[in-house]
Amino acid sequence: MNAALIARYFGNKQNLFDALALHHREAMISDPLPQPPLADPCAELLRYSSVRLAQVRSSSKTLRVIVGYAYTDTSGKLALKRDPTQFHDPYLAERLRQMQQLGSLAPDVDLKALARVLVTYMGGQIMVNHLIFDRSFAVLMAETKSFLQLLRPSLTPAPKKG
Repeated sequence: MNAALIARYFGNKQNLFDALALHHREAMISDPLPQPPLADPCAELLRYSSVRLAQVRSSSKTLRVIVGYAYTDTSGKLALKRDPTQFHDPYLAERLRQMQQLGSLAPDVDLKALARVLVTYMGGQIMVNHLIFDRSFAVLMAETKSFLQLLRPSLTPAPKKG
């Protein structure tokens, strides 16, 4: 790309990559899941993960450019390095809140912590297993399902004593 065009439209290369990362993030979380939450929290979180991983796979080339630049940037000025909260998905937080209200998530589950754990796990899946090792969608989903099964005991409400 022409350096003069970058300077004209973005000011500098960092601003270009910030704009690219912001656009990618907005595209990734622009669609809430339209259907109501499932009663099984692991099945619901697996469905959420499936949707987000499919979105990432459709924009892998853009993501590789963003991640490559982020890894090589030593200035610390990239917005995606300064503000990790920009990767939080507001639809996930709302979905978890709905699940807790419906009783499919235990009432003592810390929703912010659960969202953070899931987003961190998904980030690892995307960065390592997808971008570096180029593992298939089926493998990513199988690993995500196993991960969610590990969380099941802490997610599900205790059986009602009758």
